[in-house]
Amino acid sequence: MKVGTAPRARAHPGSDDAVEQATLRYKAAYAEYEGLVDRNAELRLSGGMPSRRARRKEERAFDELDSARHALFTAAAVDFPTIH
Repeated sequence: MKVGTAPRARAHPGSDDAVEQATLRYKAAYAEYEGLVDRNAELRLSGGMPSRRARRKEERAFDELDSARHALFTAAAVDFPTIH
């Protein structure tokens, strides 16, 4: 890139944009994980214990959140190679 030139302008992202899709996936995974963590924390604070199934759902939600985070970082690195 020449000095004084602007980086390429990115078109408005559409629904087929990899970064947009990864962002939506991450937001959905975060909301799911946060809901499960909150529910299990409320049980613990009230003196109860989450069921084995609830703990497994929380673990799976964390794994999905981690996978979504990795996919988002990968998509961003491909679309915006100069920011990494």
